Amino acid sequence: MSNKQTYSNFISTLKTLNCDIAFIQDPTTISLLTHYTTDPHERILAMVISANHSPLLFVPALEKNMAQAAEPTYTVISYQDHENPWAILTSAIQEHFEFPTKWAVEKNFITLHTVENLKKEIPTIQWTDNLTPVINDLRLRKDTDAIQKLKDSGTYADKAVKIGIQSLREGITELEVVATIEYEMKKLGITSMSFDTMVLFGDHAADPHGEPGDRTLKENEWVDLTHKLTNNSPYWGGMPDGVLELNKTIIDFPEMNLNIQTHKFPGQFGTHIDYPGHFVQNARLAGGFKVEDTVLPLVVIDLSKKVQENNDYEITIDDILEFEKEHGTIPENSFVVFRSDWSKRWPDMKALTNADSEGNAHTPGWPIPTLEFLFDKRNAAGVGHETLDTDAAVTCAKNGDLVSERYILQKDKFQVEAMANLDKLPPVGAVIFVAAPRIISANGLPVRAWAVIPEKK
Repeated sequence: MSNKQTYSNFISTLKTLNCDIAFIQDPTTISLLTHYTTDPHERILAMVISANHSPLLFVPALEKNMAQAAEPTYTVISYQDHENPWAILTSAIQEHFEFPTKWAVEKNFITLHTVENLKKEIPTIQWTDNLTPVINDLRLRKDTDAIQKLKDSGTYADKAVKIGIQSLREGITELEVVATIEYEMKKLGITSMSFDTMVLFGDHAADPHGEPGDRTLKENEWVDLTHKLTNNSPYWGGMPDGVLELNKTIIDFPEMNLNIQTHKFPGQFGTHIDYPGHFVQNARLAGGFKVEDTVLPLVVIDLSKKVQENNDYEITIDDILEFEKEHGTIPENSFVVFRSDWSKRWPDMKALTNADSEGNAHTPGWPIPTLEFLFDKRNAAGVGHETLDTDAAVTCAKNGDLVSERYILQKDKFQVEAMANLDKLPPVGAVIFVAAPRIISANGLPVRAWAVIPEKK
C-alpha cells in the first residue's frame, strides 16, 4: 500500500481513538506513513499527527533539508546538538496542536527516558491509546505494488542464497562468503542489505545472532546410528519363530558373477522406524512420509549416568529444562533422542532385556508427561532411543501396555528404536537422516540412520 493511502487509513483510525495527537518515534513507522526514511540513531526523532492538523516532523538539524524534501507540506522542526530537544519539541507540539493533553503512542517502542522528558516539559500529558496494534494492522495491508515488491524481494533473497551456496568451498571463511554475496548483489543493483549478511559455519551455524568471522568451511563428520544386522541379531521377544532369514541366495550364476538374495525380517528389527500406523488404525504409514520428514535437526539428551545408577530411569521434564539451560530451547521440528548408552549392550539380548532373578526386565524409557512436553511445548518431530521399546520396562509391566509408544504414534509422530553411537554426537548442531525402503504400506522398517555433524576447528 502506498504511503499516502497508509497515512489516510491511519487518520481514519485516529479519529476513532480517545486522543488529541499520535506521537510516533519508530523510524520504520515514520517511513510507513511518509516519504521520509532515516536510519535509527541516538538523536531525537518524532512524528506528531492529529486528525485535525497537518503533521509535524521533528528531526536533527542535519536531516531537516532531507525531511522537507521528502514531505514539503509537513511542518518540519529541527534542533542543534547543543540545544534542549525536549523543550523545542514540546513547545512546537503545544503551539502546532493547540495544547494537546491526550497522547497515543507506540507502547512497544516509547522508552521511559522519553516519557520522563516529555512529562517534565508538559506535566499534563495523559497516555491514552496504544498505537502498536493500529500500526501492525496497517503493515498487514498490501496493495498490488507492495505485493510485487515482496515477490521481488523474495527473488533477490533467493539469488543471494544461491550466490552464497555457489561460493562455498572447503577452506573459505564466513567473511569471504559474506563479501561475495554483497558484491554480487550490488552488481545486480541492490544498494544495501536489509540486515547484516550472516554466514555461519560448523557449530557456529545454529547461532541466530552470530557474527561472521574467520571460521573456515570444513568437511562434516558422519556418524552411523545403526546397528549391524545378521541372522543372530536380537529382536523383540514377542515375535514368532521363523520371522528372520537374511541373505538367502535364490539365484546364483557364478559364471556371470551374479548372486541375488532375499531377506526376511520383521518391520521392527534392529535400528528401525515406527510409523503411526504401527499402533494406530488408519494412521500414516511409510507412504505418508516425505523424504524431508526424516531429515531433521538432532538433539541428544545425555542421561547415561543416571541410567547407569538406575536402569529403570525415565527421562523427565526437568531433564529437558536442565538441558535447555545449557544448550538453549529445543528448536521446533527437531528429532530428540534419549542417550542412555544402552546400545553398548548390543547384540546381547540378555543384557538388552536386563531381567532380574524373577524375570522382570529393567530398561530405561520415555514417560508420557515428558513426551507431552516435547510434542506440545516444543513441537518435536519425533523421538529416538537405544532400547528396544519406548516405555521403561517396569512401567510397561505396570500398565500392561506400551502406553508411551502408543502415545507417540497417536500424535502422528514417529520414533526410531535401537539406535547406536549416540555417545559420538554433540548435544545440538547435528542433522539426522533416517532412510528406509519405500514400502508404501509398511508400519515399521529397519533403517539406515546417520548423523552429519559440523567438524570443529
